[in-house]
Amino acid sequence: MTSTGRVLRVGVHRDEVVWKLEVMSRRGRLPGFRRTLDGCAVAAHGNPFDKVLYLRAADHAGKGSAFTTELKLERKMPTIAAVLFIATIWPGVILTDSFLRINVGFYDRWTTGGLQTWWWYIPLTIIGVVWAWFGAIAKSNRTAQQSADETLEKIAAEVGGTIESA
Repeated sequence: MTSTGRVLRVGVHRDEVVWKLEVMSRRGRLPGFRRTLDGCAVAAHGNPFDKVLYLRAADHAGKGSAFTTELKLERKMPTIAAVLFIATIWPGVILTDSFLRINVGFYDRWTTGGLQTWWWYIPLTIIGVVWAWFGAIAKSNRTAQQSADETLEKIAAEVGGTIESA
C-alpha cells in the first residue's frame, strides 16, 4: 500500500461519513465504493491498471473523525498482463525465426554456423518487456493518484470535510 499523504478531517462520526458515502455511491457518484472494517474503499481509476483508495477512520477524542488515505494496486489486471507478457515470449522466438529464414536470405546462412535465434531474441524481448512493465506501473501510479485526489476532493465536498497533508 502507498500512503497518499493526505488526511480527510470531518466534524461528524465516521459511521455517518461512511453512510453518506454509501448513499453517494448508490446515486452513481462514487464508483467502486465498499465498506471495510475501519472505513471504506473507492475506485481510483488508473491507466492501464486501477487502484483502490482506502479511507481508514480513527475517531477523535471529541466530535469528529479523521480518515487517512492509502492507495493499493488491484492485482487482477497486472497479473493477467504479466502472464501474457511472459507467455508470448517463446512463440515470438519461433515466429521471428521462421520469418527471418523465409524473408531474409542471409539469415539462414548465419544460423547454419551455430547462431540460434533465441540467443538474441530473448534478451531484446526481456529488455522491452521490463521497460513496458515499469512504464505501465509508473503511468498507473500517476493516473490513479490524480483520480484519487479528485475523488477525495469530491468526498470532502459531500461530507463537509477538509483535506490536510499528513
